[in-house]
Amino acid sequence: MILKEKERKTPINCSEIVASIPENESERPEWILIRKFTEGLPDCLFRLKFIDSLPEATAKTPKTLKFTTERFVYAQKKSGRIAPVPLCGVETLLKDEDELIEKLSERLVNEEPHINILELEETELKPEDENIFTEGLLYYKLNGEILEEMEELQEFFDRECYVIKWLYRVERSGIRKLDGTPVPQKDTGRQRVAYFYWFGKLASKKSRGSLALALRRLDKDRREHVLMEQGCQGPLFLKLFNGKMIISSSDLASSSSANNRVYIIHGSNDTNFYAEEIDNDLDDLQLRIQTSYIFVNSATKSVSQWNGKLSTKQIIKGANQIAEKIADLHNFSFSLTSSSLTNYSTIESYDWRCAPRIFRLFDHEAEQLHSLQFAKTVNFTFRQNDLKDTMLIDQSSCLWIWTEVTVTTFHLQVASKYWKSKNRSNKPATNPGRSSRTKATKWM
Repeated sequence: MILKEKERKTPINCSEIVASIPENESERPEWILIRKFTEGLPDCLFRLKFIDSLPEATAKTPKTLKFTTERFVYAQKKSGRIAPVPLCGVETLLKDEDELIEKLSERLVNEEPHINILELEETELKPEDENIFTEGLLYYKLNGEILEEMEELQEFFDRECYVIKWLYRVERSGIRKLDGTPVPQKDTGRQRVAYFYWFGKLASKKSRGSLALALRRLDKDRREHVLMEQGCQGPLFLKLFNGKMIISSSDLASSSSANNRVYIIHGSNDTNFYAEEIDNDLDDLQLRIQTSYIFVNSATKSVSQWNGKLSTKQIIKGANQIAEKIADLHNFSFSLTSSSLTNYSTIESYDWRCAPRIFRLFDHEAEQLHSLQFAKTVNFTFRQNDLKDTMLIDQSSCLWIWTEVTVTTFHLQVASKYWKSKNRSNKPATNPGRSSRTKATKWM
């Protein structure tokens, strides 16, 4: 304020316009005037924001204002051919991203689902192999921190942990005499041992840790150990129970809960089926028409089977053998139920053809999810809780994009390119959006 008052009363000296003259030449002036330049300056500052800014033009350009950029110079040229501008960083990234999308979509199209093969003692074991012979099965149940041997294991419970000791032999194949004729008596080799340890989905972490320690104490010979979790049982493990594995929430004989129970059938052939109890609220239950269900009523002591209209003959047969086993275990009567007699609603799938293929999408990568129970005849290979992050779901008849967040442009481009590469058409993909849980269940 003092300086402004002094300037108002004192006439301005032209020699002091640029800066005030200090009394001592060694001192700095009290004030200076700075001219503000605005023309062309924003363009320069904008260019300096980029590390890989546009290079200087190779062609000669006419002289112009000091702060004019080469973009302004090109615009001022009256004649002559404009020199080509090399790609800057943004265009290069876009070009690289297009190539990445092309390669990624082609890889996903050509990638085939993996069929589960169990490898024990450096030997690949497939469920369809006829040279594998089971010689014995021993069952153990975790009680506290101790494994107690069971005479038989007819029913699994989702809060328990079990160990199955498998005694088996592998027959050598391709053995012939010197003249090339097959050997009538083949060597089945030594007896082998493997341990399967199974966790229920509601088993506590403490129980799982106790089972691992108890199994280590049980297996003094340090044989092969194979983990099996509820819902992720391999086909070779299911084959040990002849396609009649049952997973329940609680013991029906000692349970005081609701009288009605519903089991859903999973599997692909006679030896790979298993029934899993649905422990959700049955009032809101909706039946999938791609499989069969088993209804157990302890009040009327009856077991009934319901078959969806898209159930295959193999699924119906597998459900029938499991329903008969449940009826025999509890001395209940068994009957088939017509689809019109059930009290539950059904979900119609959208143009169902086969089980879907699922890919998980990352920022600039993608991978296919593989199911332990994959087979061409299996209708259910994944569960709804497998849907996480951003997923690409190929239902063969249509393509879904499932995401928990806003879908990115990169993921949309990958989905579009994938669908066009697979079908060689311009049929668009389908994005169910954030509220896709209800829509995704159409094929689950």
